[in-house]
Amino acid sequence: MNQDSVPAKTLKITSFPVPLGHEAIFESLKRSFISNRAVHAYLLTGRAGSGRFGLARALAAHLLDTDTLESQPDFCLVERGLDPKTSKPRTVIAIDQIQALRGRLSRTAFLGGWQVAVIRDAQYLNCESGNALLKTLEEPHAQTLLLLTALDTESVLPTVRSRCQEIHLPRVATSIIRDGLAAMGVLSSDASLLARLADGCPARAIRYVTEPQFLIEMREQRDQLLTLFGIDYASRWQIIEKILPKKLPFQDAQERTRNFLDLTAELLRDVLLFRYSQTERLVHLDAIDGIRRWSASNFDPQVTAEVLQKSKRQIDSNVGPRAVLQNFVLSL
Repeated sequence: MNQDSVPAKTLKITSFPVPLGHEAIFESLKRSFISNRAVHAYLLTGRAGSGRFGLARALAAHLLDTDTLESQPDFCLVERGLDPKTSKPRTVIAIDQIQALRGRLSRTAFLGGWQVAVIRDAQYLNCESGNALLKTLEEPHAQTLLLLTALDTESVLPTVRSRCQEIHLPRVATSIIRDGLAAMGVLSSDASLLARLADGCPARAIRYVTEPQFLIEMREQRDQLLTLFGIDYASRWQIIEKILPKKLPFQDAQERTRNFLDLTAELLRDVLLFRYSQTERLVHLDAIDGIRRWSASNFDPQVTAEVLQKSKRQIDSNVGPRAVLQNFVLSL
């Protein structure tokens, strides 16, 4: 698969019950419900593309005994979505969404069994919506399960996360992701490359297959990153504008900046591996020429890593994403 290609066979995946590599976690959760050891609220955490939302859906489908969650009356999904007044993406999970969820969960299940609610990206709960959720977390009805997903526990309100049991999704071996993609019909050569690019995140690999544009956009951003060390400040400003267009909602700008920093971290690790002649361990092996140029440039890896970590801490502390990205890009 060359730089400009996409998977030779674009697949339409309508159902993927358990995220690749997380079958053991899923089976453990199933057993906890069978033995009545399950808790009423779980916080599923993991890197972007780790499969935390897929795992939440798989568990919900299992408890509700359905293959079509969207048509199941005892399933509720809460996510930012669109503001009904402006039709623009919400910046938070708002209190009216949680109030609607509480109203739904206060009634008995339509089918007499479980009620399952998934709150996707719980880091977007603000103080109002988070506080509104507390009573449901503290005093849930029988056979009611809440599944929250987030990047990590620190990004979720302390009052919310303290009332959930965390399950962290670890990295998945590249070989497992590769074999899973091959079993889905992806060509062997493409499966190997996409599994490597997923860097332990199976949902990311699947998205590369099902949404080729996502792969193209990642490679475009990667190319921009690999040229930063050889261009002037004016050109760097242009890259910033491409990544963070003006009038982008704060939360979206925050997410894009975080993704950019994560990609930088992957590339920096690859550069260091290249310097130590460990090319077989590179994530972005298909961009080895750019990695070679970066490795040969006059840069201090320790300084770059320190600036990168500082930028990540600032994003997690809700410092303005544009300011964070500008400082980072211009400091390289």
